[in-house]
Amino acid sequence: MRAAPIAWLLLGPVACDAPAPEAVLPPATPPVVAEARPGPVAPSVLPPGPEGRAARRQAALDLLVGGGDAASLPLVDTSPGRQFDWQLAYKLTPKKYLHRLRVPTVRQAKCTVVGPLDKDIIRQTVREHIDEIRNCYEPSLEIEPNLRGRVVVEFTIRGDGKVGESAAGESTIDDSDVDACIGAAPLGWRFPKPEGGETVTVSYPFVLEPG
Repeated sequence: MRAAPIAWLLLGPVACDAPAPEAVLPPATPPVVAEARPGPVAPSVLPPGPEGRAARRQAALDLLVGGGDAASLPLVDTSPGRQFDWQLAYKLTPKKYLHRLRVPTVRQAKCTVVGPLDKDIIRQTVREHIDEIRNCYEPSLEIEPNLRGRVVVEFTIRGDGKVGESAAGESTIDDSDVDACIGAAPLGWRFPKPEGGETVTVSYPFVLEPG
């Protein structure tokens, strides 16, 4: 009769001292974070005075070091009456970077003209299109900075003043792309009409130098 109470006394403390089972919670769901998307960067407005000039200078130098271009410049000068300064790049650029900003030189050598059209008139028209010749030269100059030479363009001027045929002749520049581009450039030029509607043959040399 006493076995049951003794067993209860022996087991009772064990049951009381046993830790209660821990509740198992479901894993927490991580919060959903919206991905940050870069938006357009609004240009900054320069403060007036030396502070603004210093900020623009520093921004321009940072772009040069990082290989950026002027379109990426995040500063806008809204000063009244502000005019474009074509020498700004030279003023803001350290001397060690100026070689990147060299303007190629395109010189017109003595030309040969056969036909009733004055050389000076032809020369004046060619001078008006000299940037087209420079544009033919600059891409190759980016690849080979020391590229230089002389290209002679042979073209004919028809009686209506338009160029009938044009191609590069003698060349020392050793770049077929430059030769082809310069040779085709006069095809879009328009000269005064030669006297009597005759055809004029022109041999025009250009001397190209890196600058």
